[in-house]
Amino acid sequence: MRGLRPFLAATAVAAAWLVPGCAGESARVPLMRASVSAAALAAPASVEIPVACGAQTPVPLTNQRLIETERPPRGFLGMFPLFQPQIVLPTRTLWPVDRPLRVRFLDATPARRQRVQTIAQEWMLPGLALTLQFVDAGPAEIRVSLPPAGGAESAVGIRALVILEPAPTMTIGFADTMPEDRLRALVLHEFGHAIGALHEHQRPDAGITWNKPNVYSYYKQQYGWDAPLVDAQIFTPHAAGLKSSAEFDPASVMMYAILPGFTTDNFVQGWNTQLSRADAALVKELYGK
Repeated sequence: MRGLRPFLAATAVAAAWLVPGCAGESARVPLMRASVSAAALAAPASVEIPVACGAQTPVPLTNQRLIETERPPRGFLGMFPLFQPQIVLPTRTLWPVDRPLRVRFLDATPARRQRVQTIAQEWMLPGLALTLQFVDAGPAEIRVSLPPAGGAESAVGIRALVILEPAPTMTIGFADTMPEDRLRALVLHEFGHAIGALHEHQRPDAGITWNKPNVYSYYKQQYGWDAPLVDAQIFTPHAAGLKSSAEFDPASVMMYAILPGFTTDNFVQGWNTQLSRADAALVKELYGK
């Protein structure tokens, strides 16, 4: 019974965020954390966001960028459907907008925190019902760690609620000397995940002609990823029915970089450093007042 307490507590926390009238709704969505190596910053992005509570169909966004990794949990947590790569959640992955979404930094200097906060706020466009509230102490739905090195990862949308305090729901590793454009790509991508966005390059209509052997080789050599992980993070299309922009958007911040040699038609794309028009339009559609 003692081992069940964290699981039950996480379920109770998530339930507290459910919107009245949505308890009976559910949608099959991927349980994922997005992770990226700071060294991998080199391409544009787009994304998808699952539907808001009360919507008739799943609503994904089309704005994501950096590298996400879906790692099925092992051991005890792997026994529970809530922690599997594919899960059913009552309220999809979008946050309710009846209260601010609290963000708390768990470490780092004030200067590092301010760099990240300033960039993250760019998602909060005029006319949105969703707001980010950065707090210095107390409970927070999004808890951010800023180590001086390493990769980056974030829980997607309300899936952060199954990660109990004081553990981080997002990590962004970067050196103080990281160029501003690269940090912008990292932060916008990870906070895109945090509000519910998925990878743009995995849209079913992306039409990217991958040179898979080259991509497998690159990620194996650079990051130690095996083929199934590359498939899950790069090649496997998102499920149909998610909300997205009308067309594939290579300028989205939710896109991975596509390096020379990654495609058979010489298509390349670098990391995007600002929200695209489609990014902005879609987040307004999903979280607008």
